Amino acid sequence: MAHDAFVDVDTVRYSVPYRLVRDQVEVVIDEQIVRIFHGPSVVATHARSREPYARIIDPAHFVGLWRPAVPPVDATTASLTALGRDLADYAAVVAGGGQ
Repeated sequence: MAHDAFVDVDTVRYSVPYRLVRDQVEVVIDEQIVRIFHGPSVVATHARSREPYARIIDPAHFVGLWRPAVPPVDATTASLTALGRDLADYAAVVAGGGQ
């Protein structure tokens, strides 16, 4: 298998579970289905594509690889208190009266 979570079959790239990167897998192809085995276990099944250079991806093969995206914090409503300080603490430092 390649250094990513895909195997190549006739210029088409089929995804496999990311945990198998760099492991040896076996690919069995028939007219309609591509089956990918890791040892005796089927780890991926895809409809066979005949589109040159296509990428056939099962999103489940990448679950757990990345952390979920954290929505951006709206700076207008974000509170410094959540970070352990209040805005008044910073105002006091700027005014020369803080610690």
